[in-house]
This record gives sequence, C-alpha cells and structure tokens, in this order.
Amino acid sequence: MLRAARTRTNILSAYLMLVRRDLSEPTIRQIAEVAGCASRSVYERMSNKDSLRLAALDHALKTTRRPASPPSREADRGSRLKAIVHRQVGEYLKWGPLCFLLSACFSSVDIQERLDRVRYNLLKDHFDECYRQELQGTRDADVWLEIISATTSLENWHELRYRQQQTPDLICEHWERWIGDVCEAALSQPTT
Repeated sequence: MLRAARTRTNILSAYLMLVRRDLSEPTIRQIAEVAGCASRSVYERMSNKDSLRLAALDHALKTTRRPASPPSREADRGSRLKAIVHRQVGEYLKWGPLCFLLSACFSSVDIQERLDRVRYNLLKDHFDECYRQELQGTRDADVWLEIISATTSLENWHELRYRQQQTPDLICEHWERWIGDVCEAALSQPTT
C-alpha cells in the first residue's frame, strides 16, 4: 500500500512538474518516465486524463501551504512591497502554469471549482490581506485594493509571463513600481 501511495504521489508530482516546465498537457508516457514507473502504473492509478487532472489539482491543494505572513511593519514600505511581490511571483511561478493550462484547455465544473480554490484560497486572498495592510488608514481602501488586485491578478501574470514572455524579475519590477504608485496615490488622499 505504501509503494502504491508513493507511486501515485510520484505520478502527480511528475504531472505538475511537466506542466510547469512545458506549459502543455504531458503524455502518459512522459509522466511515467518522470515518475519512474511504467505507463501501465499511471493507467492503473488514474482511470483517464480527467481523473489525473483532478487528482493533480487535489494534490496541489493538499500539499500547498499558504505563503508566510506579511513582512514586518518595521521595514520601509518599498521593502515590504518588494517582499510581498516576490512572494506572490514565487507562488505564481509554482501554480500559474497549471491554472493557465487547465483554465485554457479544460472546462469541466470539477476542474473550475478546484482552480477557483487554488486562485482564491492560495493566491488572491492571502495577497489581498498583505496589500490591505499597506493601505491601512486610507480612504476608499477597498477601491485601491481592487486596483492592486487587478494589477497582480493571475490573468495579468498569464498575460505578462506567457503571452508577452516577460521574465519573472521584470514582472516583479513592473508590479513593485505599479503597486508603489497605487499606494502613494492612496496614501496622499485626504482621509476625510
């Protein structure tokens, strides 16, 4: 049983690794090769590609921890924003390819439900919390937060990373500057 569970985990990890690397749906043969097992083992554990995709999303949700808490308030705002952006880009590097591939190519209700959980529970909600702290005390903080959220959304990441082929470092630079400008504008508004 332990070997079967380990093989299943290896299959799911191989699928996720191949999706991240190639940004395309891997073949069963590729998955088996990376997982170190026979193609037959993949078929024995997954009845079809849909069950493999769902199991990979479940594996991602189960094995992912939320990013660390927001940076210390003792650092200057620029340093805090840089830390938040770099953490967010790190999470997008990890989960963006899977979300991009599955949302672009597969539309089952089960896949969409799991993708929404990845998007909101692991990515959006946590980083909204971090940015909300940077906007504390501003008037119309929710409006400013929506602007930041749109700027750093998974869709924006997909556009910059996969369509425009920008590097993660360049995306970090853009986002740091844009978010810094939004925070500056929000904080310069009178509070009454």
